[in-house]
Amino acid sequence: MLNTNEAVKIIKKINRKNILLNFDLGASLANKENVQNLVEKNISHIGHVQISAPKLKNLQGYKKRIKNFL
Repeated sequence: MLNTNEAVKIIKKINRKNILLNFDLGASLANKENVQNLVEKNISHIGHVQISAPKLKNLQGYKKRIKNFL
């Protein structure tokens, strides 16, 4: 898997209510994914959200994007 969309496709294919995505915000931002779109389209497949910044940088630089996400 190279991105969040690929992970969601696999989760949908498995089709089990107890198999959900651990959504890593830092990885998604680092991959320049559309976080808001990913969450809106796949909220029912997300079981956990890890709030972090790419390469474990200080979250301050991503404050606005994280706030929009929440």
